Amino acid sequence: MEDTFIIKKEERSQCTLELPPMVAESLNIKGKKDCTVKFGTKDLLVTLQENQKIPRNNLVISSLCMKELSIPDFPQYQITMNNNELLIGPYIGILIAKSNRSLKRKKRRLNKYVEEYPLFSGAILAFSLEGVDPVNQVIYGLMYNPKIHRWVEGVYPYPGSVFRRISIPKRFKKHFQEQIGNNLFNSTYFSKWTMYQILKKNPKLVPHLPITKLYRRPSDLIQFLKKHKRAFLKPVHGLKGRNIKEFEERNDDYLVRFRKDGTNYIEYIPKEKIEPYLEMHLKPKQNLIQQKINIIFTEKKAVDFRLFVLKDQFGGWKCLGWVGREGIQGSVVSNRSSGGKIRGGDELLERILGRKKKDLAKLKEKVFSLAYQASIQMEQSDKNFGYFAIDMAIDTNHHIWIIEMNHRSPNDGLPLYVNNYRLFQEIKTHNMLYAKYLCGF
Repeated sequence: MEDTFIIKKEERSQCTLELPPMVAESLNIKGKKDCTVKFGTKDLLVTLQENQKIPRNNLVISSLCMKELSIPDFPQYQITMNNNELLIGPYIGILIAKSNRSLKRKKRRLNKYVEEYPLFSGAILAFSLEGVDPVNQVIYGLMYNPKIHRWVEGVYPYPGSVFRRISIPKRFKKHFQEQIGNNLFNSTYFSKWTMYQILKKNPKLVPHLPITKLYRRPSDLIQFLKKHKRAFLKPVHGLKGRNIKEFEERNDDYLVRFRKDGTNYIEYIPKEKIEPYLEMHLKPKQNLIQQKINIIFTEKKAVDFRLFVLKDQFGGWKCLGWVGREGIQGSVVSNRSSGGKIRGGDELLERILGRKKKDLAKLKEKVFSLAYQASIQMEQSDKNFGYFAIDMAIDTNHHIWIIEMNHRSPNDGLPLYVNNYRLFQEIKTHNMLYAKYLCGF
């Protein structure tokens, strides 16, 4: 754990920063007369003064400097040198709501982000899109005060990095990237089709990807079914297993399975009517045709796994853990939002395979390794991703399949359904550690 510092304000009309000689030496700025100090996106040239009387964990900053940089004095800070600038921080933003009203409603939820505050420390600002003032480059929001363990309303400068937890309009995304560079993480959305195209560039991942085509016209699905007999039709931009249909070609008709409003449905479409049926229900390039995998079922319930893969304080990917998902009988999806149940990942793997623990450990290791490789591969697209929730399945031959990679708003709370609070908290903490890394710490 890095050293943290308390900021003491001193009334002065000059921009000065006093620090202990030992600290100056550790930063390799001993004897320097001045230095650029940076907090978030603000920077200022200040006069440096070494003072042996200052406690080792204190920084004394002039009131003028505090005002110019808009530094609150209640967080516990770290300091580091980066490109000849002295950074005070980390200063992390969490974009968690669209309106200030919604932000205040979510106030109690914010504490889960700072339960491990000593591991990252710094200024933690929760804010909404409504609170952003692009003209003056300030943000109304709630900043965490570790002294009283409360969130303090105020107007603050732009942070050094932002963790996006809601969808944002393109103009805001562009604005943030202009101000904080590539430090807005999980900022770019990709569709299921884009994901497939990027992953299939890696020859090692191709055997683990269901064959997938972009639906353009009815003949695409008809030809696909002639070859594979069964297929899923999935919205390119879908979430939570919604609007997924399973098609099966039979002798005289097509069987269509889907789930809607909590109920499983089956339709039988005569072959001569399949084209008008598809034209009525589907738009070109809005759905994927995906090979149906013979995944393992338990009591006619679809089973798959969700893996949580996040970046750590060094900017590297790490698979933190997993949960299992078990759909309801007859459903084509396993999502909890469609009635599915969450199970412990290890528990469900042992239940569906019933193999020796040594064999299960090897299979689990392979699943985790593939999730790790897939995360690295997605990064080849030159976007800043820090968190993937990856859905994977195992077929009746014990082959592993990558079904989907979620990054828009992954549900961190799934581990809580199996009382795995440790994994839940690790997810929250790793998000903050990566945001700290982006700030330069």
